[in-house]
Amino acid sequence: MTYVSVITAVVVLGLTGCATLFGGDKDAGGSINITDMSEHQLEKIESQFVQGLSDYQHDGNSHKVEWFGCKGKKPKATIVLNHPDSLSFAADDFCNQWFANAFLGSGFDVLAVNRPGNGGSTGEVDFSGPQSVAAIKAAMTEAPKSAKFAKPITGMWGYSAGATAATLASRNSKLKFLILGGGFYDLEQTKEQSTSGNVKGMISRVMDSEGDEGVEFRSVGWDPSALPKKIIMYHGKNDRVSPQGQAATFRDSLASTEYQVTLQIIDGIAHEI
Repeated sequence: MTYVSVITAVVVLGLTGCATLFGGDKDAGGSINITDMSEHQLEKIESQFVQGLSDYQHDGNSHKVEWFGCKGKKPKATIVLNHPDSLSFAADDFCNQWFANAFLGSGFDVLAVNRPGNGGSTGEVDFSGPQSVAAIKAAMTEAPKSAKFAKPITGMWGYSAGATAATLASRNSKLKFLILGGGFYDLEQTKEQSTSGNVKGMISRVMDSEGDEGVEFRSVGWDPSALPKKIIMYHGKNDRVSPQGQAATFRDSLASTEYQVTLQIIDGIAHEI
Protein backbone atom coordinates (compact mmCIF):
# COMPACT_ATOMS: atom_id res chain seq x y z
CA MET A 1 0.00 0.00 0.00
CA THR A 2 1.45 3.38 -1.01
CA TYR A 3 1.55 6.44 1.25
CA VAL A 4 -0.88 8.15 -1.10
CA SER A 5 -3.41 5.33 -0.81
CA VAL A 6 -3.07 5.42 3.00
CA ILE A 7 -4.03 9.09 3.19
CA THR A 8 -6.71 8.69 0.54
CA ALA A 9 -8.16 5.95 2.72
CA VAL A 10 -8.34 8.33 5.68
CA VAL A 11 -10.09 10.93 3.55
CA VAL A 12 -12.61 8.57 1.98
CA LEU A 13 -13.37 6.50 5.09
CA GLY A 14 -13.74 9.63 7.19
CA LEU A 15 -16.34 11.04 4.79
CA THR A 16 -18.27 8.13 3.31
CA GLY A 17 -21.75 7.75 4.76
CA CYS A 18 -21.57 10.84 6.97
CA ALA A 19 -24.83 12.53 6.09
CA THR A 20 -24.25 15.34 8.58
CA LEU A 21 -21.33 16.59 6.49
CA PHE A 22 -23.76 17.29 3.67
CA GLY A 23 -26.36 18.94 5.86
CA GLY A 24 -28.46 15.89 6.76
CA ASP A 25 -29.55 14.69 10.19
CA LYS A 26 -27.87 11.28 10.43
CA ASP A 27 -25.38 10.73 13.26
CA ALA A 28 -21.95 10.36 11.69
CA GLY A 29 -20.40 8.55 14.67
CA GLY A 30 -17.66 5.93 14.52
CA SER A 31 -13.92 5.98 14.09
CA ILE A 32 -11.54 5.69 11.17
CA ASN A 33 -9.89 2.28 10.76
CA ILE A 34 -7.19 2.45 8.13
CA THR A 35 -7.01 -1.33 7.75
CA ASP A 36 -10.53 -1.37 6.34
CA MET A 37 -9.27 0.53 3.31
CA SER A 38 -5.96 -1.22 2.63
CA GLU A 39 -7.01 -2.32 -0.86
CA HIS A 40 -8.84 0.88 -1.80
CA GLN A 41 -8.07 2.22 -5.27
CA LEU A 42 -9.20 5.57 -6.62
CA GLU A 43 -10.92 5.94 -9.96
CA LYS A 44 -10.49 9.19 -11.84
CA ILE A 45 -13.64 11.26 -11.52
CA GLU A 46 -14.89 13.36 -14.40
CA SER A 47 -14.96 17.03 -13.43
CA GLN A 48 -14.65 20.58 -14.77
CA PHE A 49 -11.46 22.44 -13.87
CA VAL A 50 -11.77 26.12 -12.91
CA GLN A 51 -9.22 28.64 -11.66
CA GLY A 52 -8.95 32.28 -10.76
CA LEU A 53 -7.51 35.12 -8.69
CA SER A 54 -9.48 36.93 -6.02
CA ASP A 55 -8.71 40.23 -4.30
CA TYR A 56 -8.06 40.50 -0.57
CA GLN A 57 -6.78 43.09 1.87
CA HIS A 58 -4.14 42.71 4.57
CA ASP A 59 -2.64 45.45 6.72
CA GLY A 60 -4.11 48.06 4.40
CA ASN A 61 -2.52 46.56 1.27
CA SER A 62 -4.23 44.93 -1.71
CA HIS A 63 -3.28 41.38 -2.70
CA LYS A 64 -4.37 38.49 -4.93
CA VAL A 65 -5.12 34.95 -3.83
CA GLU A 66 -4.89 32.14 -6.40
CA TRP A 67 -7.34 29.26 -6.32
CA PHE A 68 -8.17 26.16 -8.33
CA GLY A 69 -11.38 24.16 -8.43
CA CYS A 70 -12.92 20.93 -9.65
CA LYS A 71 -16.67 20.73 -10.24
CA GLY A 72 -18.29 17.30 -10.43
CA LYS A 73 -21.52 16.30 -12.11
CA LYS A 74 -23.70 15.86 -9.02
CA PRO A 75 -21.90 17.33 -6.01
CA LYS A 76 -23.35 17.12 -2.52
CA ALA A 77 -21.18 19.89 -1.10
CA THR A 78 -17.87 21.74 -1.57
CA ILE A 79 -14.64 21.33 0.39
CA VAL A 80 -11.64 23.70 0.67
CA LEU A 81 -8.11 22.26 0.44
CA ASN A 82 -4.99 23.78 2.08
CA HIS A 83 -1.53 22.73 0.91
CA PRO A 84 1.46 21.77 3.11
CA ASP A 85 4.04 24.44 3.88
CA SER A 86 6.52 22.97 1.37
CA LEU A 87 4.24 22.41 -1.63
CA SER A 88 1.76 24.76 -3.31
CA PHE A 89 -1.02 23.72 -5.68
CA ALA A 90 -0.45 23.83 -9.46
CA ALA A 91 -2.91 23.92 -12.35
CA ASP A 92 -1.35 21.03 -14.31
CA ASP A 93 -3.71 18.04 -14.18
CA PHE A 94 -5.00 19.38 -10.86
CA CYS A 95 -8.33 17.55 -10.76
CA ASN A 96 -6.66 14.19 -11.36
CA GLN A 97 -4.28 14.58 -8.41
CA TRP A 98 -5.07 12.30 -5.47
CA PHE A 99 -6.00 15.08 -3.05
CA ALA A 100 -8.65 16.42 -5.44
CA ASN A 101 -9.79 13.06 -6.77
CA ALA A 102 -10.38 11.56 -3.32
CA PHE A 103 -12.86 14.29 -2.44
CA LEU A 104 -14.49 14.29 -5.88
CA GLY A 105 -15.09 10.58 -5.41
CA SER A 106 -16.76 11.27 -2.06
CA GLY A 107 -19.26 13.67 -3.60
CA PHE A 108 -17.48 16.98 -3.05
CA ASP A 109 -16.62 19.78 -5.41
CA VAL A 110 -13.10 20.96 -4.61
CA LEU A 111 -11.72 24.46 -4.00
CA ALA A 112 -7.95 24.63 -3.41
CA VAL A 113 -6.25 27.80 -2.18
CA ASN A 114 -2.61 28.85 -2.49
CA ARG A 115 -1.54 30.80 0.57
CA PRO A 116 0.41 34.09 0.25
CA GLY A 117 3.76 33.79 -1.48
CA ASN A 118 2.80 30.45 -3.06
CA GLY A 119 1.91 29.95 -6.72
CA GLY A 120 0.15 33.03 -8.05
CA SER A 121 -0.87 34.35 -4.61
CA THR A 122 0.79 37.62 -3.67
CA GLY A 123 2.00 38.64 -0.24
CA GLU A 124 4.58 37.20 2.11
CA VAL A 125 4.84 33.59 3.23
CA ASP A 126 3.73 33.76 6.87
CA PHE A 127 3.60 30.13 8.07
CA SER A 128 -0.21 30.04 8.13
CA GLY A 129 -0.51 33.38 9.89
CA PRO A 130 -3.01 36.25 9.69
CA GLN A 131 -2.34 37.02 6.02
CA SER A 132 -2.92 33.38 5.09
CA VAL A 133 -6.23 33.39 6.93
CA ALA A 134 -7.30 36.59 5.14
CA ALA A 135 -6.41 35.07 1.76
CA ILE A 136 -8.23 31.79 2.44
CA LYS A 137 -11.38 33.54 3.61
CA ALA A 138 -11.37 35.79 0.54
CA ALA A 139 -11.09 32.78 -1.77
CA MET A 140 -13.88 30.99 0.13
CA THR A 141 -16.13 34.02 -0.37
CA GLU A 142 -15.34 34.96 -3.97
CA ALA A 143 -14.36 31.74 -5.78
CA PRO A 144 -17.68 29.86 -5.35
CA LYS A 145 -19.53 32.84 -6.85
CA SER A 146 -17.20 33.51 -9.77
CA ALA A 147 -16.78 29.82 -10.63
CA LYS A 148 -20.46 29.07 -9.95
CA PHE A 149 -20.06 26.14 -7.59
CA ALA A 150 -23.36 24.32 -7.28
CA LYS A 151 -23.20 23.58 -3.54
CA PRO A 152 -21.99 25.52 -0.49
CA ILE A 153 -18.69 24.91 1.29
CA THR A 154 -19.23 22.55 4.24
CA GLY A 155 -15.70 21.51 5.22
CA MET A 156 -11.97 22.03 4.93
CA TRP A 157 -8.84 19.85 4.68
CA GLY A 158 -5.27 20.83 5.48
CA TYR A 159 -1.94 19.05 5.82
CA SER A 160 1.14 20.12 7.81
CA ALA A 161 1.07 23.95 8.08
CA GLY A 162 -2.08 23.70 5.95
CA ALA A 163 -3.79 22.03 8.93
CA THR A 164 -3.00 25.10 11.01
CA ALA A 165 -4.33 27.36 8.25
CA ALA A 166 -7.50 25.29 7.90
CA THR A 167 -8.18 25.38 11.62
CA LEU A 168 -7.70 29.13 11.88
CA ALA A 169 -9.75 29.90 8.76
CA SER A 170 -12.63 27.73 9.99
CA ARG A 171 -13.11 29.58 13.25
CA ASN A 172 -16.52 31.22 13.71
CA SER A 173 -17.61 29.85 10.34
CA LYS A 174 -20.58 27.75 9.26
CA LEU A 175 -18.39 24.80 8.27
CA LYS A 176 -19.48 21.38 9.48
CA PHE A 177 -16.13 19.56 9.60
CA LEU A 178 -12.33 19.69 9.38
CA ILE A 179 -9.87 17.04 8.19
CA LEU A 180 -6.38 17.71 9.60
CA GLY A 181 -3.22 15.76 8.77
CA GLY A 182 0.29 16.03 10.21
CA GLY A 183 -0.53 19.39 11.72
CA PHE A 184 1.37 21.86 13.90
CA TYR A 185 -0.92 22.53 16.86
CA ASP A 186 1.60 23.90 19.40
CA LEU A 187 4.43 26.01 17.97
CA GLU A 188 6.49 26.05 21.16
CA GLN A 189 6.44 22.26 21.36
CA THR A 190 7.12 21.97 17.63
CA LYS A 191 10.18 24.24 17.85
CA GLU A 192 11.51 22.24 20.78
CA GLN A 193 10.91 18.74 19.38
CA SER A 194 10.91 18.97 15.57
CA THR A 195 13.88 17.57 13.66
CA SER A 196 13.25 19.93 10.73
CA GLY A 197 15.61 22.90 10.55
CA ASN A 198 13.26 24.50 8.02
CA VAL A 199 10.28 24.32 10.36
CA LYS A 200 12.32 25.55 13.32
CA GLY A 201 13.53 28.43 11.16
CA MET A 202 10.01 29.44 10.16
CA ILE A 203 8.89 29.41 13.79
CA SER A 204 11.94 31.49 14.77
CA ARG A 205 11.02 34.05 12.10
CA VAL A 206 7.48 34.21 13.48
CA MET A 207 8.91 34.82 16.96
CA ASP A 208 11.28 37.50 15.71
CA SER A 209 8.68 39.40 13.69
CA GLU A 210 5.50 38.88 15.72
CA GLY A 211 6.66 37.83 19.18
CA ASP A 212 4.51 35.80 21.57
CA GLU A 213 1.32 36.92 19.83
CA GLY A 214 2.40 35.23 16.61
CA VAL A 215 3.11 31.96 18.40
CA GLU A 216 -0.18 32.09 20.29
CA PHE A 217 -2.17 32.87 17.13
CA ARG A 218 -0.83 29.80 15.30
CA SER A 219 -0.91 27.42 18.29
CA VAL A 220 -4.46 26.29 17.61
CA GLY A 221 -4.24 23.61 20.30
CA TRP A 222 -4.08 26.32 22.96
CA ASP A 223 -7.59 27.54 22.15
CA PRO A 224 -9.90 24.96 20.56
CA SER A 225 -12.89 27.29 20.46
CA ALA A 226 -15.38 28.21 17.72
CA LEU A 227 -14.35 25.33 15.40
CA PRO A 228 -16.54 23.01 13.29
CA LYS A 229 -18.05 20.33 15.52
CA LYS A 230 -16.69 17.31 13.59
CA ILE A 231 -12.89 17.04 13.33
CA ILE A 232 -11.06 14.13 11.70
CA MET A 233 -7.31 14.01 12.41
CA TYR A 234 -4.53 11.75 11.13
CA HIS A 235 -0.81 11.69 11.86
CA GLY A 236 2.16 9.56 10.89
CA LYS A 237 3.48 7.45 13.76
CA ASN A 238 7.06 8.14 12.61
CA ASP A 239 6.57 11.87 12.12
CA ARG A 240 9.56 13.75 13.54
CA VAL A 241 8.82 17.06 11.80
CA SER A 242 5.53 17.47 13.64
CA PRO A 243 5.77 15.01 16.56
CA GLN A 244 2.52 13.15 17.08
CA GLY A 245 2.25 14.01 20.79
CA GLN A 246 0.81 17.44 20.02
CA ALA A 247 -1.87 15.85 17.83
CA ALA A 248 -2.94 13.58 20.70
CA THR A 249 -3.00 16.54 23.10
CA PHE A 250 -5.11 18.57 20.66
CA ARG A 251 -7.46 15.61 20.19
CA ASP A 252 -7.90 15.26 23.96
CA SER A 253 -8.56 18.98 24.32
CA LEU A 254 -11.18 18.86 21.57
CA ALA A 255 -12.86 15.79 23.06
CA SER A 256 -13.06 17.41 26.49
CA THR A 257 -14.94 20.37 24.99
CA GLU A 258 -17.55 18.15 23.30
CA TYR A 259 -16.26 18.11 19.74
CA GLN A 260 -16.81 14.93 17.74
CA VAL A 261 -13.14 14.13 17.07
CA THR A 262 -11.15 11.13 15.82
CA LEU A 263 -7.37 10.74 15.56
CA GLN A 264 -5.76 8.01 13.43
CA ILE A 265 -2.07 7.34 14.08
CA ILE A 266 -0.74 5.60 10.96
CA ASP A 267 2.07 3.05 11.23
CA GLY A 268 5.00 3.34 8.87
CA ILE A 269 4.29 6.94 7.91
CA ALA A 270 6.54 9.93 8.65
CA HIS A 271 5.77 13.57 7.77
CA GLU A 272 6.51 13.81 4.05
CA ILE A 273 3.87 11.94 2.05
